[in-house]
Amino acid sequence: MSTFYKVDTIDVKKIFTLAELMIERSVEDFLDVQSEVEAMNTRQLRKKICRSRIARYDSFDWTFQRVQLSDCGVWPNMCGIDSRYCLGNVVQTVALLKQTIPSSLEEKLRTMKQRQKFMIDNLPIILVRGGTIRNNPHCTQTKFDIDDGNARAVLYCLEDPKKEVLAFVGS
Repeated sequence: MSTFYKVDTIDVKKIFTLAELMIERSVEDFLDVQSEVEAMNTRQLRKKICRSRIARYDSFDWTFQRVQLSDCGVWPNMCGIDSRYCLGNVVQTVALLKQTIPSSLEEKLRTMKQRQKFMIDNLPIILVRGGTIRNNPHCTQTKFDIDDGNARAVLYCLEDPKKEVLAFVGS
C-alpha cells in the first residue's frame, strides 16, 4: 500500500519537537507530551527548534511517505561518531558500523531498541532533498538527507536493511 500525502510545515515541526522531548521521557508519557506539543503554536515551536532548522523546514513543501533506507544519507556527525562511517547511505553506514560500532552509539541503540516499535509507530524520520545537509563532496549523493532520526534509521536498518520507513519528506 502506497502512503503519500501533503502535510503542513507545522506538522513537521511538531514531530521534530515531539521526538526531541521523548528522548528523555518514557513511552508512558507519550500522550501527555503529544498533547503538549499539539497545543503549541508556531511561535512556541520556534523557541524549541534552532534557527537553521526552522529556516530549512520553512523552505520546503512537505509530504508524508514511505521511503527505502537505502535512499537516505545520514548526517556526517551522527552521534559524534567518525564521519568516515557516514559518507554513504544508511545501509552502507550500518555495514561499516557493524565492524566496529562505537560504544556511545551502541549504548544509544540498545536503549532505543526497547522503544523501537513505539518509535516506528509514532516518530517518523524527517528527510530533506539529498545534498541539502550532506553537501560535503566526500559524501555519496543520496535521494534524501536525514534531518532528524539518524539513529532511528540506523536502528531500523540493523533489523532489516531493505526496510521501508514512514517519513516526512521536504522537497
